[in-house]
Amino acid sequence: VMLLGTVLFLFFYQRKKDHISGLFLAIPIVIKFFPILLIIYLIFKRRINILLSLSAGFILITLISFIVVGATENFYFYQKVMPNLLGGFKNDYYNQAISGFLARQINNPTAVDNIKNISAALLTILTMLIVWKKRKNKKLELISIGTLITLSLIINAYSWQHHFVFLLIPFFITFFHIKNNNLNPKYYLILAISYALVALNLEEPFSFPLLIQSHVLFGSIILYVLAIYFLVKPQKAS
Repeated sequence: VMLLGTVLFLFFYQRKKDHISGLFLAIPIVIKFFPILLIIYLIFKRRINILLSLSAGFILITLISFIVVGATENFYFYQKVMPNLLGGFKNDYYNQAISGFLARQINNPTAVDNIKNISAALLTILTMLIVWKKRKNKKLELISIGTLITLSLIINAYSWQHHFVFLLIPFFITFFHIKNNNLNPKYYLILAISYALVALNLEEPFSFPLLIQSHVLFGSIILYVLAIYFLVKPQKAS
């Protein structure tokens, strides 16, 4: 449902159907506050109608949830579940966010939390500065959105391995950016390596070195760096 909502947001975003686009973006944001960074991008782009319909959709879905599920369960979610979504970290193999990588490498929760927060803040600031600078370039709109989706997964408090199905969106965006701009074929190879690392699933992860256990994160970082490269460096057709 979350992936479908995000895909439909992009579909209608491209077709300038702002009110419908915002309603679909409200679905993943209500469920898991993801991908929250897209709201900042929409502010950069001054897509007021999308932001208004997003707010309306958020309120509407929340009201429906209170009516259908009940107030007690909703308050429990906001008081108990939401704080865990927004903070903390897990050191499980299936947490492939940067927090999981740090937790598996460093046996010091305080240090992990500090490094995670600092790295997330720096990556977010750097990315937002680049996206802000390129906000008027319509050819880079989708690459910007894909970059923010990828970054969201990397810096989340925890991103379970199945959450990285969202990377299908930036993978397709990046693939067609390379294809439509007739860029050097070497970028397809880089994209393929990124995809292979993300798609890999270790049946017995603890039999592998700790570094290899973060293969999904490394694949995501490759995809993120490739997208940033496309944003900051003018590309010439091969």
